[in-house]
Amino acid sequence: MSATEYLIDTNILIYHTRGSEESISFMTSILSQKTFNISVITKIEFLGWDKHTPDGVEKCKRLLELVMNHDPASTLVSLSFMFFFVNFVSFVVKYFL
Repeated sequence: MSATEYLIDTNILIYHTRGSEESISFMTSILSQKTFNISVITKIEFLGWDKHTPDGVEKCKRLLELVMNHDPASTLVSLSFMFFFVNFVSFVVKYFL
């Protein structure tokens, strides 16, 4: 019987970085079993979330490192997409806000 696989949503990652015990327990379980994935869009949303604390940013980076190590085939695409997104947001902030 194969393990259940999960596609993790941005909210679960945010709850995890904010210290939700239920979310931490869930994420710890699936991280150890490597039965998950996170979409490129979720990675971008998670990195771009505007309510990160300094500690939350560090947790975010560590979680994404685990995910990128788990799914190396998508790492280059993910990094390219995140680079584009960060540059786009910087452009919008600079010229429109």
